Amino acid sequence: MQFLKNQLPVVVTFVAAVTIVLNFYVDIPGLETVSNELVRWNVVLAAFALILGIGNIIKLHLKKIVRHEPDVFYSYVTLGTLAVFIIVGVVDTTEGSTYQWLWDSILLPLESTMYATTMFFITSAAYRAFRVKNAYAAVLMVSAILMMLRVGIFASFMPFTPDVAAWIWDIPNTAGMRAVVVGTALSLAGNAFRIITGLERGHLGGGT
Repeated sequence: MQFLKNQLPVVVTFVAAVTIVLNFYVDIPGLETVSNELVRWNVVLAAFALILGIGNIIKLHLKKIVRHEPDVFYSYVTLGTLAVFIIVGVVDTTEGSTYQWLWDSILLPLESTMYATTMFFITSAAYRAFRVKNAYAAVLMVSAILMMLRVGIFASFMPFTPDVAAWIWDIPNTAGMRAVVVGTALSLAGNAFRIITGLERGHLGGGT
Protein backbone atom coordinates (compact mmCIF):
# COMPACT_ATOMS: atom_id res chain seq x y z
CA MET A 1 0.00 0.00 0.00
CA GLN A 2 2.86 2.33 0.82
CA PHE A 3 4.38 1.56 -2.59
CA LEU A 4 1.13 2.44 -4.39
CA LYS A 5 0.86 5.71 -2.48
CA ASN A 6 4.44 6.98 -2.51
CA GLN A 7 6.66 5.06 -4.94
CA LEU A 8 4.41 4.19 -7.86
CA PRO A 9 3.48 7.83 -8.71
CA VAL A 10 7.19 8.72 -8.75
CA VAL A 11 8.02 5.79 -11.05
CA VAL A 12 5.17 6.58 -13.44
CA THR A 13 6.12 10.28 -13.50
CA PHE A 14 9.77 9.45 -14.17
CA VAL A 15 9.06 7.01 -17.01
CA ALA A 16 6.48 9.27 -18.69
CA ALA A 17 8.59 12.41 -18.40
CA VAL A 18 11.79 10.76 -19.66
CA THR A 19 9.91 9.21 -22.60
CA ILE A 20 8.39 12.53 -23.68
CA VAL A 21 11.67 14.43 -23.27
CA LEU A 22 13.69 11.83 -25.18
CA ASN A 23 11.25 12.09 -28.09
CA PHE A 24 12.53 15.63 -28.71
CA TYR A 25 16.21 14.65 -28.81
CA VAL A 26 16.51 10.98 -29.82
CA ASP A 27 15.21 9.31 -32.96
CA ILE A 28 14.10 5.88 -31.74
CA PRO A 29 11.54 3.86 -33.74
CA GLY A 30 8.19 3.81 -31.94
CA LEU A 31 9.22 6.38 -29.35
CA GLU A 32 7.17 9.16 -30.96
CA THR A 33 4.07 6.95 -30.94
CA VAL A 34 4.51 6.17 -27.25
CA SER A 35 5.17 9.83 -26.45
CA ASN A 36 2.06 11.00 -28.30
CA GLU A 37 -0.02 8.37 -26.52
CA LEU A 38 1.25 9.58 -23.16
CA VAL A 39 0.33 13.15 -24.09
CA ARG A 40 -3.19 11.99 -24.98
CA TRP A 41 -3.43 10.20 -21.66
CA ASN A 42 -2.44 13.43 -19.99
CA VAL A 43 -5.51 15.09 -21.53
CA VAL A 44 -7.73 12.30 -20.20
CA LEU A 45 -6.23 12.54 -16.72
CA ALA A 46 -6.66 16.32 -16.79
CA ALA A 47 -10.38 15.79 -17.45
CA PHE A 48 -10.63 13.53 -14.40
CA ALA A 49 -8.69 16.09 -12.38
CA LEU A 50 -11.23 18.73 -13.45
CA ILE A 51 -14.05 16.52 -12.17
CA LEU A 52 -12.17 16.07 -8.91
CA GLY A 53 -11.73 19.83 -8.63
CA ILE A 54 -15.44 20.43 -9.22
CA GLY A 55 -16.27 17.87 -6.55
CA ASN A 56 -13.92 19.59 -4.13
CA ILE A 57 -15.55 22.98 -4.79
CA ILE A 58 -19.02 21.52 -4.19
CA LYS A 59 -17.88 19.83 -0.98
CA LEU A 60 -16.23 23.01 0.32
CA HIS A 61 -19.23 25.26 -0.30
CA LEU A 62 -21.75 22.70 0.98
CA LYS A 63 -19.83 22.66 4.28
CA LYS A 64 -20.09 26.44 4.46
CA ILE A 65 -23.81 26.29 3.78
CA VAL A 66 -24.42 23.61 6.40
CA ARG A 67 -22.40 25.50 9.00
CA HIS A 68 -24.04 28.84 8.10
CA GLU A 69 -20.67 30.51 7.90
CA PRO A 70 -20.35 34.26 7.19
CA ASP A 71 -20.79 35.27 3.55
CA VAL A 72 -22.60 32.00 2.83
CA PHE A 73 -24.49 33.90 0.11
CA TYR A 74 -21.43 33.63 -2.12
CA SER A 75 -21.45 29.85 -1.71
CA TYR A 76 -25.03 29.75 -2.98
CA VAL A 77 -24.05 31.93 -5.93
CA THR A 78 -21.02 29.75 -6.73
CA LEU A 79 -22.91 26.47 -6.61
CA GLY A 80 -25.88 27.91 -8.50
CA THR A 81 -23.67 29.32 -11.26
CA LEU A 82 -21.73 26.06 -11.47
CA ALA A 83 -24.93 24.05 -11.83
CA VAL A 84 -26.41 26.38 -14.46
CA PHE A 85 -23.29 26.39 -16.63
CA ILE A 86 -22.87 22.60 -16.43
CA ILE A 87 -26.53 21.86 -17.21
CA VAL A 88 -26.76 24.37 -20.06
CA GLY A 89 -23.38 23.25 -21.42
CA VAL A 90 -24.46 19.60 -21.49
CA VAL A 91 -27.97 20.23 -22.87
CA ASP A 92 -27.25 23.11 -25.26
CA THR A 93 -23.50 22.37 -25.77
CA THR A 94 -20.86 25.04 -25.32
CA GLU A 95 -21.49 26.28 -28.86
CA GLY A 96 -25.22 26.80 -28.32
CA SER A 97 -26.85 30.23 -28.24
CA THR A 98 -27.99 29.93 -24.61
CA TYR A 99 -24.56 28.97 -23.36
CA GLN A 100 -22.93 31.74 -25.41
CA TRP A 101 -25.41 34.24 -23.95
CA LEU A 102 -24.53 33.15 -20.41
CA TRP A 103 -20.83 33.41 -21.27
CA ASP A 104 -21.13 36.87 -22.82
CA SER A 105 -23.58 38.26 -20.26
CA ILE A 106 -22.12 36.88 -17.03
CA LEU A 107 -18.52 35.76 -17.32
CA LEU A 108 -17.13 38.41 -19.66
CA PRO A 109 -18.56 41.38 -17.66
CA LEU A 110 -17.20 39.89 -14.44
CA GLU A 111 -13.75 39.43 -15.99
CA SER A 112 -13.82 43.01 -17.30
CA THR A 113 -14.75 44.28 -13.84
CA MET A 114 -11.96 42.30 -12.21
CA TYR A 115 -9.34 43.62 -14.63
CA ALA A 116 -10.67 47.16 -14.25
CA THR A 117 -10.26 47.07 -10.46
CA THR A 118 -6.62 46.08 -10.82
CA MET A 119 -5.94 49.63 -12.06
CA PHE A 120 -6.38 50.93 -8.50
CA PHE A 121 -3.93 48.37 -7.11
CA ILE A 122 -1.42 49.19 -9.85
CA THR A 123 -1.79 52.90 -9.10
CA SER A 124 -1.23 52.30 -5.39
CA ALA A 125 1.80 50.11 -6.08
CA ALA A 126 3.24 52.70 -8.46
CA TYR A 127 2.84 55.42 -5.84
CA ARG A 128 4.72 53.36 -3.27
CA ALA A 129 7.41 52.39 -5.80
CA PHE A 130 7.99 55.99 -6.93
CA ARG A 131 8.86 57.20 -3.44
CA VAL A 132 12.57 57.67 -3.85
CA LYS A 133 14.27 55.93 -0.95
CA ASN A 134 17.40 54.71 -2.72
CA ALA A 135 19.20 54.77 -6.06
CA TYR A 136 17.17 51.86 -7.48
CA ALA A 137 13.89 53.64 -6.76
CA ALA A 138 15.27 56.80 -8.38
CA VAL A 139 16.19 54.90 -11.56
CA LEU A 140 12.74 53.33 -11.61
CA MET A 141 11.01 56.67 -11.19
CA VAL A 142 13.07 58.45 -13.88
CA SER A 143 12.55 55.59 -16.35
CA ALA A 144 8.81 55.54 -15.70
CA ILE A 145 8.52 59.29 -16.16
CA LEU A 146 10.43 59.16 -19.45
CA MET A 147 8.19 56.35 -20.67
CA MET A 148 5.08 58.38 -19.84
CA LEU A 149 6.45 61.58 -21.39
CA ARG A 150 7.13 59.96 -24.76
CA VAL A 151 3.48 60.26 -25.83
CA GLY A 152 0.93 63.05 -25.95
CA ILE A 153 1.63 66.75 -25.70
CA PHE A 154 4.74 66.18 -23.59
CA ALA A 155 6.56 64.75 -26.59
CA SER A 156 5.96 68.03 -28.46
CA PHE A 157 7.66 70.10 -25.76
CA MET A 158 10.45 67.60 -25.16
CA PRO A 159 11.21 65.93 -28.51
CA PHE A 160 14.11 63.94 -27.08
CA THR A 161 11.90 61.87 -24.76
CA PRO A 162 10.58 59.41 -27.42
CA ASP A 163 14.12 58.44 -28.43
CA VAL A 164 15.27 58.07 -24.83
CA ALA A 165 12.17 56.07 -23.92
CA ALA A 166 12.63 53.83 -26.98
CA TRP A 167 16.24 53.15 -25.94
CA ILE A 168 15.12 52.27 -22.39
CA TRP A 169 12.45 49.94 -23.77
CA ASP A 170 14.64 48.25 -26.38
CA ILE A 171 17.93 47.89 -24.45
CA PRO A 172 17.75 47.84 -20.61
CA ASN A 173 14.14 46.65 -20.44
CA THR A 174 14.62 43.90 -23.02
CA ALA A 175 17.83 42.73 -21.36
CA GLY A 176 16.15 42.64 -17.96
CA MET A 177 13.08 40.80 -19.26
CA ARG A 178 15.21 38.21 -21.02
CA ALA A 179 17.17 37.65 -17.83
CA VAL A 180 13.89 37.12 -15.97
CA VAL A 181 12.64 34.69 -18.64
CA VAL A 182 15.89 32.70 -18.62
CA GLY A 183 15.91 32.61 -14.82
CA THR A 184 12.30 31.46 -14.75
CA ALA A 185 13.00 28.76 -17.33
CA LEU A 186 15.97 27.48 -15.31
CA SER A 187 13.83 27.47 -12.17
CA LEU A 188 11.08 25.51 -13.92
CA ALA A 189 13.63 23.06 -15.31
CA GLY A 190 15.08 22.55 -11.84
CA ASN A 191 11.65 22.02 -10.32
CA ALA A 192 10.73 19.60 -13.10
CA PHE A 193 13.94 17.65 -12.46
CA ARG A 194 13.08 17.42 -8.75
CA ILE A 195 9.60 16.11 -9.58
CA ILE A 196 10.85 13.61 -12.15
CA THR A 197 13.51 12.20 -9.83
CA GLY A 198 11.18 12.07 -6.83
CA LEU A 199 13.01 14.72 -4.78
CA GLU A 200 9.91 16.93 -4.79
CA ARG A 201 6.88 15.18 -3.25
CA GLY A 202 4.61 18.10 -2.52
CA HIS A 203 2.21 17.05 -5.30
CA LEU A 204 1.81 13.69 -3.58
CA GLY A 205 0.44 15.27 -0.43
CA GLY A 206 3.70 15.06 1.50
CA GLY A 207 6.63 17.32 2.21
CA THR A 208 9.60 17.97 -0.03
